[in-house]
Amino acid sequence: MNLDFLQPLLDWINLHPGWAGLFVFLVAFSESLAIVGLFMPGVVLMFGIGTLVALGTIEFWPTFWLAVAGAIAGDGLSFWLGIHFKDQLRERWPFSRYPTLFAKGEGFFLRHGGKSILFGRFVGPVRPIIPVTAGMLGMSAWKFFSVNVISALAWAPAYLLPGVVFGASLGLAAEVASRLAGLVLMFLIASWLSLWLLKRLYLFLSPKAAASADQLLHWGRNHQHLGQLTAAIVDPQQAEFKGLSIIAIGLGLMAIFIFSLFQHFSPGPSLARFDSSLYHLLQELRTPWGDQLMVLISQLGDGIVHIVLVSSLLLWLLAKRHYLAAGHWLAAALFASLMTWLLKQSAQLPRPNAMFDGAMAFSFPSAHVVYASCSFGFLAVLIARELKPKQRWFCYASATLIILSIAFSRLYLGAHWFSDVAAGLILGLSWVVILGVAYRRHLSHSIKPAGLMTIPLLVLVLFGGWHSINSHEQNTLRYAQQQQRQQISFAEWLDTGWQQLPGQRIDTLGSQGQPLNLQWAGSLNELQTHLQQLGWQTPKQLSASNALHWLNPNAELTSIPLLPQVHDGRHAGLTLLLGKQKLILRLWPSSYQLSSKKSPIWIGYIGRLERKQLAFISLPTSSKDFNIPIQQFKPFIALLNWRLHRRNPATENWHGDTLLLWSEANQKQ
Repeated sequence: MNLDFLQPLLDWINLHPGWAGLFVFLVAFSESLAIVGLFMPGVVLMFGIGTLVALGTIEFWPTFWLAVAGAIAGDGLSFWLGIHFKDQLRERWPFSRYPTLFAKGEGFFLRHGGKSILFGRFVGPVRPIIPVTAGMLGMSAWKFFSVNVISALAWAPAYLLPGVVFGASLGLAAEVASRLAGLVLMFLIASWLSLWLLKRLYLFLSPKAAASADQLLHWGRNHQHLGQLTAAIVDPQQAEFKGLSIIAIGLGLMAIFIFSLFQHFSPGPSLARFDSSLYHLLQELRTPWGDQLMVLISQLGDGIVHIVLVSSLLLWLLAKRHYLAAGHWLAAALFASLMTWLLKQSAQLPRPNAMFDGAMAFSFPSAHVVYASCSFGFLAVLIARELKPKQRWFCYASATLIILSIAFSRLYLGAHWFSDVAAGLILGLSWVVILGVAYRRHLSHSIKPAGLMTIPLLVLVLFGGWHSINSHEQNTLRYAQQQQRQQISFAEWLDTGWQQLPGQRIDTLGSQGQPLNLQWAGSLNELQTHLQQLGWQTPKQLSASNALHWLNPNAELTSIPLLPQVHDGRHAGLTLLLGKQKLILRLWPSSYQLSSKKSPIWIGYIGRLERKQLAFISLPTSSKDFNIPIQQFKPFIALLNWRLHRRNPATENWHGDTLLLWSEANQKQ
């Protein structure tokens, strides 16, 4: 992720560390102060402070102790106000504006006693009123301050560490590829907004659901023909099959009609432009790690997983004689399969990239998204019906995250346009809402939620895991980015063609990263063998066990596993280290090859390792200086064919020197 927008703040804090400490103290103080804490976005600010700690802008322990001191002082001042003014506070501004808050604070204090000071730190609605209430009700000062100190010591890390972890994760992701950090942030923001909207809709519609269904039932009784359709949904006394079948067909026809309108009228080109823009945006965010993760997520929506999930739960419901639930579950699955096939055959819209044959070669709508919306969406309806009203929100939120993850993976992998995914979501969730209301309105026996949760979970973990492992390599190749190599002659490359290759590492959205000061035309094995004979070594591969070396700030840089770096969406094809000089060489495949020998041209850099501190971890990373390393590298290529060129414009950290190396076979072209 590009953190340029934070740079002014980071620079200011670096220049004024004393003021940064005061800011931390004031945030913690205000967060704990009576009434003021209601309006203080302390969670957000402390999270941001923790992120700055992780990025190395401010130190952890001074920040921690200042946060503790601020929390103690804020609660202490609130307690003193309660002791000094007693019940007079209820009549004074601004306390007089919050009588119900005092009532809640008193109730909380009377229930928990002295422990309320500790618990109250983490309970949002009563947090800023508990200390003042304790003072008003005569709690002893020594007891209050002993609990106050303990609670502040627990509160500071609880509010700081999430930001520290996030900042360290962001720093790690940005070290690998800013694209990866940007992708994570984009997904988190999209998920948060979706869950926020879902919760608002749920809280708005849930209290009105029964009354709305009764009104729809009353309306249907006054309309002979349309009333049959509404009765199938909301009338417990009416059969559902005929009415729901007509509604399902109507949804499919409506989707075809709307698609036709978008193809023939003005919204069509606008939608196509948006589809294309989002497609290219996400393709520029692709990284190897992101590809691996998104392929795994996408496989959870594969047709075979959908079939096994539906069949397993259907058999369990039939075995338990829950016939009404089984019928609705089957209706959700059949709708997903039949409507997807019908719409794909009707629209025959091509995918962004050719990936499948037959009906699945068509893009509109996304089958994965329709399957996920219908299966996971209606599964949430089945489970939520058996839960208490307060627990249902978690069930719907979990289903939403799974559905959104699969939908996002299809966009990221370039398998669908945005309009395909949006149509799949609308179509699938519309059917789930209609079917869910019908199921809830028609009485059936209670189902143990444990079974409804266990069967799908086992299918996803066992069969889904087996399917992912078995087909992961095939799907990785299927969804891989398509890249074509351009031909260039050896003479042209050596003369001016080398300048057509990028001069800096391409990271987020095509923006430029660190310099690329090395180009190699030939086999990687030939260069690797030559350098290894001169003492260069392949670095340790990153793993869960050796990553623990990052926790040792005194470890040798060359003994710590390197994070992979991404250039233009790809990991390096070759990485070598030279221990004494702490030199590092990385090479990536370019989009060029020599025309006569079909020899690939690799592009990368020669740099020097330095230590980078992120919160509690110490990473080896490339220094900003690329002038000295290229001079140190020249003795190692004395026996190879090479030529030195210079790019313009030069910078302080890199004068533009670029080494061109080639194998003996290419010399003879």
